[in-house]
Amino acid sequence: GLEKLDKRQGYRPLLSDAEITDYPIEKIQEAIKNHQIIEERFIGIVKEVYENKVIVDVFGDLGEIEIKDMSWAKVKHPREILKVSDRICVRMKRYEEREGEYLLKLALDQEPLAQGAVVAIDPKTGYILAMVGGYDFSKSKFNRAVQALRQPGSSFKPFIYTTALLKRKTLSDIIIDSPIIYKDENLKKDWKPANYYKRFTGPTTLREAIEHSSNVVTVKLLKEVGIDNTVDLVRKMGITAPLSADLSLALGASGVSLLELTSAYGIFANQGRYSQPLKIKTILDDKGQIIENNDPSSYRVLDEQTNFLITSLLEGVVQHGTGWRAKYLGRPVAGKTGTTNECVDAWFIGFSPDLVVGVWVGFDKYRSLGEKETGSRAACPIWVKFMSQALKDQPFKNFVVPEGIIRVSIDAESGLRATNECKNIIMEYFIDGTEPKQLCECGSACDRFFTIDFQTQKDQLLLPSSNPEIPYLSPDLY
Repeated sequence: GLEKLDKRQGYRPLLSDAEITDYPIEKIQEAIKNHQIIEERFIGIVKEVYENKVIVDVFGDLGEIEIKDMSWAKVKHPREILKVSDRICVRMKRYEEREGEYLLKLALDQEPLAQGAVVAIDPKTGYILAMVGGYDFSKSKFNRAVQALRQPGSSFKPFIYTTALLKRKTLSDIIIDSPIIYKDENLKKDWKPANYYKRFTGPTTLREAIEHSSNVVTVKLLKEVGIDNTVDLVRKMGITAPLSADLSLALGASGVSLLELTSAYGIFANQGRYSQPLKIKTILDDKGQIIENNDPSSYRVLDEQTNFLITSLLEGVVQHGTGWRAKYLGRPVAGKTGTTNECVDAWFIGFSPDLVVGVWVGFDKYRSLGEKETGSRAACPIWVKFMSQALKDQPFKNFVVPEGIIRVSIDAESGLRATNECKNIIMEYFIDGTEPKQLCECGSACDRFFTIDFQTQKDQLLLPSSNPEIPYLSPDLY
């Protein structure tokens, strides 16, 4: 995943041999002699540059790079990036026999600069099943899965929505996605949160908001349910990192570790119970005697009904929202992407009923991963690749629907109970007794009218029947 991300940013001239993972020259020469392929990068020296290929000296032997094997560098002619005597990074691809001799076919390559981390946890026991703390342990011993505190971006949002559900808000509740300004004494200027796509969608259900990762709706929701309430919940979910007690919490502005964030998501996979993450189960001495033994430890954080609702929301992120790449697995999974400003950090935290896995991608020194390198694009494919292997021999399993959960036909536009006249009907989950009682008024195909007072930044939802004289204002006109 890191290699693909790096190549999407284009070709980068090799500055020093130290950029390439060391591999013994003798083994490379022996492999070439025996026509074997080594899955490692190594240094080559450009000998000739032609219109459709490059001839490379690899420790005394010649190899060839065809133009198609450097297509990721986005060049039409090799001379755009290479010249004779350049030291370049190459990888073996195959051998071709020509007139009784074998020609080594190479590909232009480069070692990624971005780092990443992955952690996989059994949500029922807390046992850490797998952990990767960086791209190359031989070059950096820093474990980014545990030691790094990075901004989680939108992957923090499920905790705000969980707090809202605990306050008995429902998945069909409406919040206006519209411009708003907050005054902050700690900032030199007012804060105006914006969505990633720089547009507003008007009246939005909680489900729509998290599926499409609306920043503005989440900020408004946090203000409504309370910052202190959210922080209290996050602490119960096992996150110990310092958190900013302000509205920036809604956008994941406080740094957390991948391990803690992933284990917190494990609660959703474990019917609302938190399991303390464990690295070591048992230590034995040379006589087989137990020196240390760590048994699983868990406690309930969420009731099963609330936990199911947030799991359903995160399933929707995969089925209809920013986590769409995870649909490739073809089985029930849920999760959330995360992207910070200027794509500095990219996340995907997701889970099946029996496994929770977190992925982080970023540079050690804070800088952008590149344009549009979001959690969906940079982190989610890594998660999908991992889960496709981890789950391939596992039985198909659905998330458990607990007692006390019902499904009701809802008008997706108004969030009210649907009637036969509604044009966009969805089936939504509710805790029994919290479902909306009011029927949708579909006078104009469920159009919803709203006005925004830009002086006070106050939103007001107006249905057509309550004020038919107000013209429809498309959110796209903002």
